[in-house]
Amino acid sequence: MTLRANISIVSQDVVIFSGSVRENLQYGCIHPEESKMIEAAKDAEIHDFIMTMSDGYDTKIGEGGVGLSGGQLQRLSIARALLRDVKILVMDEATSALDSISEAKIYENIKKRIEDKTVVLISHRISTLKNAGKIYVISENRITESGTFDELLARKEEFYKFYQASAKESEEELAEEIKIRTEIARRGKEKEKAKKALKLSPLEKKVLKLYYEEELTYAKIARELGLSPYDVNLIRRSASDKLKRLKELEVEE
Repeated sequence: MTLRANISIVSQDVVIFSGSVRENLQYGCIHPEESKMIEAAKDAEIHDFIMTMSDGYDTKIGEGGVGLSGGQLQRLSIARALLRDVKILVMDEATSALDSISEAKIYENIKKRIEDKTVVLISHRISTLKNAGKIYVISENRITESGTFDELLARKEEFYKFYQASAKESEEELAEEIKIRTEIARRGKEKEKAKKALKLSPLEKKVLKLYYEEELTYAKIARELGLSPYDVNLIRRSASDKLKRLKELEVEE
């Protein structure tokens, strides 16, 4: 029990209990402090998201964290481990659901926190291992290499091959991400352009108001605006079509 009390584990498959965010973060803490809980959440880059939830830290979440993304669950788990502040921290693919930028931010945030701890990192992501004091390469159920990051690269053996493959994969992922982001931006610009084209004129707004809100006939609207009933009908139909298309664009977003 003494040994277990000094170990915190952040695994790839996060365990979340039915209850509030606060209860999940404070699980395992004997005397949790509010300020330290918020500090841990900030270091895990999850505080801002929690504050957008309906009741903040008191928001109820279901067992397994239903409704939360994989990245949000992992951030909660990291914050929980940081709050316990024990001597041994085991992180088993703890940031696998995060992109490399988010992962780098979290490790930068917790750098000082883990200076006096024993941290065991289990990862397939090269960027996670760069600051490790010692790396063990495990292949076919045995340790095949060990050393610092630079030492293993210099040997040009298994770790080096893994590094080369990961670098290539990262470049391909980055290229794909840029492609996707460019396409999203292009579509966004097209939608904004379409929305501007569908913007109602003052006359169209006036016709819709008189027709739908004041429930006037085409003839009465025509007399009030100095138009023919036929023109009023065309304007009303055109404005209604624009509003329908605008709603469709909002649904697509």
